[in-house]
Amino acid sequence: MRRDDPLALKGFITADDILSLPLILARRAIAINEIPSWLGVP
Repeated sequence: MRRDDPLALKGFITADDILSLPLILARRAIAINEIPSWLGVP
């Protein structure tokens, strides 16, 4: 993430902040299965 990105300027981010953004994730099954539940999406 670039230093001037609005998310980089926040003290913390929420699921709503990243829900519409493309994310780069590990191909590990645990990450693929857990992240949607952290974000509250099916």
